[in-house]
Amino acid sequence: MGHAGIERHVHDLAHEQSKRHKVAVAACAGKPDGPDVKIDHDKGVEIYWVKGRSDENRNLTPRCNELESRVQQVMELSAPEIVHIHHLAGLSTQFVSIAREFGAIVIVSLHDYTSICPNDTIDWNGRLCFSPGKRCFHCLHPDPYSRRRAYPYWRLTNYLLIFLANHNLGCTKFLHELSSRKDAHFSAMNNANRIIAPSAAIAEVFQMAGIEPEKISVIGHGVMTSAIQAADKNGEPIRFGFIGSNRTKGLEVLLKAWRNIPVEEAELHIYGSLSYPWIDLVKIRRLSDTNNIHLHGAYEPNEIDAVYSSIDVLVAPSVWIEPFGLVAAEAIVRGIPVIASDIGGFRDVVRDEINGILVPYRDSEKLNEAMCRYIRQKELRESLKNGCGVARTISDQARDIDSVYSDCLSQTRGACDGDH
Repeated sequence: MGHAGIERHVHDLAHEQSKRHKVAVAACAGKPDGPDVKIDHDKGVEIYWVKGRSDENRNLTPRCNELESRVQQVMELSAPEIVHIHHLAGLSTQFVSIAREFGAIVIVSLHDYTSICPNDTIDWNGRLCFSPGKRCFHCLHPDPYSRRRAYPYWRLTNYLLIFLANHNLGCTKFLHELSSRKDAHFSAMNNANRIIAPSAAIAEVFQMAGIEPEKISVIGHGVMTSAIQAADKNGEPIRFGFIGSNRTKGLEVLLKAWRNIPVEEAELHIYGSLSYPWIDLVKIRRLSDTNNIHLHGAYEPNEIDAVYSSIDVLVAPSVWIEPFGLVAAEAIVRGIPVIASDIGGFRDVVRDEINGILVPYRDSEKLNEAMCRYIRQKELRESLKNGCGVARTISDQARDIDSVYSDCLSQTRGACDGDH
């Protein structure tokens, strides 16, 4: 199902829902040269591996006729009563209409902000940006997620693009495409029966951006109870952990805060591929040689317990409005305190000074102070650990989602009865 947080969460949720329902999952296959649709099975869940998009502009172009045709095949094969869409970006906004044409109830879950912005509302300087317009030109053009950003000359080319954008030279078509992309995403979501947001924070963002408020239900994520294990780690040095594979997770902030940490008393374990171009891997490896930093790279979904068992406290200094903060919930349920940014969904998961510490986002000094407090104050460490262990489970989430399904089915059947 993939290693990213959304895929891992959908995997867990599908298996939980399969205890009460017949569940099929459609997911894009990693190899574009395979069959259009391949059927597989995973512990009671039917999986339809669909050949994904290979076009370079898939993050900007909201439609793909070939992919839509493959999804129609999946609809014909699975004949679902309810279609729950967890991602549209990079796929096709037409999925909602296709499902409704087959007579299915359509639910869309919000997991990030890519329907608003292909860069997840993080501009080229790594700052939050909710002001689309000419600024988008130098942030995204000519290709989002460009590997050129890893090189010094990228900044020079962007200054040139800023000049072009400010003088309306060649940017009109691009800005129209970007605006049309957002309109297509929001039209699709407003065409769904219901939209599920994992936190009040992301729900508010999408309401302000144009989603009909009455369509949104806030249902927090849950974690797998089978993964819960007692955390009994009193050894020295204290093991801080970071888990993340994209720039929204704030690794740069953490590394800056780590400079003044007493390395004889603490070590930092970094998990994630770190393949995105804004990270200077050479610099990180140089830091790791002298600052007690350990780079573990990517991990498999079935290794998640081993990852958490290797740390004493999780650090999650996200620099965006975290939609939920699943890593924080996963840590807390295992008895591991969390030091996190005081923003977005983390506020729903981390209770300040009870099971973790909230710090202002992008503030490396405050983050450093929080980590130093955790190192030096044994009473604080014990108190935060005692506040952990209780978290919302995947079963709780599935039950609440079932209520949304039932509500939508009742409304649809009631409307049909009224027509007759």
